Amino acid sequence: KAKETEKELLRRLKQGDREAFDAIYERWGGYVYNFTCKTLFNKSLAEDITQFCFMKLWERRKEIRPDENFAAYLYVIARNAVYKETRRLVTSANYIDFLTHASAIGLNSTQ
Repeated sequence: KAKETEKELLRRLKQGDREAFDAIYERWGGYVYNFTCKTLFNKSLAEDITQFCFMKLWERRKEIRPDENFAAYLYVIARNAVYKETRRLVTSANYIDFLTHASAIGLNSTQ
């Protein structure tokens, strides 16, 4: 099994094979982590998003098409997770700015 092709691993993953999932994680986990880390400049977030991507991969394993470009499929999952996290961070930062501003002008007082 050490020299299994990616297609063979993906076929096994599609059938719910946990060992195939582990092998795919070993092959592709670093790729996803490096992409998210270079994009977000945050190792902790990159670790979380990498775990999220592989959780999504496991949840969607029956949709996998072993004959198609798996790297592109995994990249889209990672890219979408990065976009979602970026939106969350921006929204959170904007909300904190709003609260800071509102507090400074007295909108947050209890009268």
